[in-house]
Amino acid sequence: MKYRLIYILTFILLSKNITAQEGYLITDFELKENRGVNAFIREYVREIEINSIDQMTISDYKVITVYNQKGNEAVQAYAWYDDSRKVKNISAEVFDASGNKLKSFKARDFNDKAAVDNSSLYQDSRVKALPFNPISYPYTVIFEKTIVSENTGLIPTFYFVNRSDVKVKNSKYIFKYDTKKNKAYFKENSFEGLGINKTITADGYEYEINEMPSFKSEELSIDPSRRFPNIMTRLENFNLYKYKAQGITSWDALGSWYYAELLNGKSDLSEETLNEIKSLTKDLTSKREKAAAVYNYVQNNFRYISVQIGVGGLQPISAEEVDEKKYGDCKGLSNYTRSLLEAIGIESYLAIIEAGRSKVNVTKDFPNFIDGNHMILAIPEKNNTYNWIDCTSRTNPYAFLGDFTDDRYAFVIKPSGSEIVKTPAYSNKDNYQKLEANISFNTQGKINVEGSLLTKGTQYSNRSYVASLEKEELKKRDKRFWSQINNLEVQNHTFVETKDSLKLKEKFAFTGTHFGEVINDRMLLQLNILNPFSHTPKRYHNRENDFKIQRGFYDEDFIAIDLPENYQIEFVPEDVILNSEFGKYTRKITLENDKIHVYKSFLLSQGEYPKEKYESYYEFINHVSTEEKAKASIKKI
Repeated sequence: MKYRLIYILTFILLSKNITAQEGYLITDFELKENRGVNAFIREYVREIEINSIDQMTISDYKVITVYNQKGNEAVQAYAWYDDSRKVKNISAEVFDASGNKLKSFKARDFNDKAAVDNSSLYQDSRVKALPFNPISYPYTVIFEKTIVSENTGLIPTFYFVNRSDVKVKNSKYIFKYDTKKNKAYFKENSFEGLGINKTITADGYEYEINEMPSFKSEELSIDPSRRFPNIMTRLENFNLYKYKAQGITSWDALGSWYYAELLNGKSDLSEETLNEIKSLTKDLTSKREKAAAVYNYVQNNFRYISVQIGVGGLQPISAEEVDEKKYGDCKGLSNYTRSLLEAIGIESYLAIIEAGRSKVNVTKDFPNFIDGNHMILAIPEKNNTYNWIDCTSRTNPYAFLGDFTDDRYAFVIKPSGSEIVKTPAYSNKDNYQKLEANISFNTQGKINVEGSLLTKGTQYSNRSYVASLEKEELKKRDKRFWSQINNLEVQNHTFVETKDSLKLKEKFAFTGTHFGEVINDRMLLQLNILNPFSHTPKRYHNRENDFKIQRGFYDEDFIAIDLPENYQIEFVPEDVILNSEFGKYTRKITLENDKIHVYKSFLLSQGEYPKEKYESYYEFINHVSTEEKAKASIKKI
């Protein structure tokens, strides 16, 4: 009897262990098959059910194996929530490489914290996140969550996978709704060649993919929203924070609804403010002068903060509230500026845009509120054009956006006639930098530099903030900018900013050490230590992705190098001209008694290019980087 009991208990324990290992045992064969992959999504199902015009349920089920530290970010075991979006349930289980369960997590075990950033004054958004820190790899996570939201106008975009170097075994999107009471629209992005199956069901649609290979992480790859397969979904009738919409089928209809519902009563200003702004602009004659004066007034008297309470993610706080508190978020400041302009008879429109260094467009043929993370202001000009201003910037000149919102489609919101419009582009030679400098040095390598720097376009916007730095911060910034100069000591650095012509002129003087390399009675001198282009792109033997040069630029350097006494020029590199469809590089050297004059120009052309041309791009950039290291030799007389 005793031995029989031991046998039964042993059998139960072994059976339990075998069962645990069957699904999530990570074999050597699997590791070999998935070599080069950071994570493996075994199963990922999202089901969205529209229960009514003002309620939807979003359920996620994901089983993912993580092979290394880089794969941790693919787990995404968290849930955002606020007053209009509730976490109904959330749980997780973690298994080791042998398939043994390490730990189970219930809702109470998840970390719960405010979802705020440093520029946020107040928000009601929070996040529940899985508190698991792996100590070994690989491991597997089963993650489940259910969200109930009233905002059927904000159906999240579904990505079958949204990370590079992540392989997928099965990924599925299920969308259910009452087909008799509403109409759903879908935008299928980047489906080509992946074999994604679409099924029309009695109550909606299903999309599914099996055995999807990973997308390789590569330098200069195009935007993820255009690389990774995804589905955008919207309803014709929806709810947005208690505001209901019916029959929305176009950007025009969406803009008219937004204007009527979310901007209603948001433009009122006090008599005191109205009189102040009219007095400020009464002696100005042109529309541009008046609009610029209003923009400068807002820049000088109001500060940016983030407001994300309730509908605050889309609706501006009132102009009166901004006026009283002297701060606002992008929507509040844009609407406040719009209200001030309206008070002096200048029409302007709010515009929703996707801001950031990467140029991401609002989807032209799919009206929605998921696109966009920022709001700016569009002021109509002649010939159906606009002047654009970002009311959160305290430094941008009037009608200049810089590289945060340039060259991308935005949603311009009007009472009628709302439209998708592209913001101005600053391309190639628009983004100009001119360096002029004189270098003198002694045989111990001490260097003295005096020069000037002129910037325009996005090069101007990227440097304009430097002019407002405190003295010590400026010194630190200069040491980073001229990091190739050892022991740099700045004697002088001044600025002249011409906002009307979008120029920044700098004058500088500094010293350093260890310039040149002494070899017996010779010295080797690097000819361009002030503005060398030193980037070497990564090389790929089998490039998988097309690539994009996000922004072009044009640099010119004029450098004069004075030789020390009793030295003469022994050797200088030959002149170079490199021509490519990606740009042009020129270096010319002229000699004048005891001076070496170096001229460099480098044009890099923005654009999208097929993957087959990446090797040519690599060769061109690598050649430029090599030429920038060119040295001259001088010899003691």
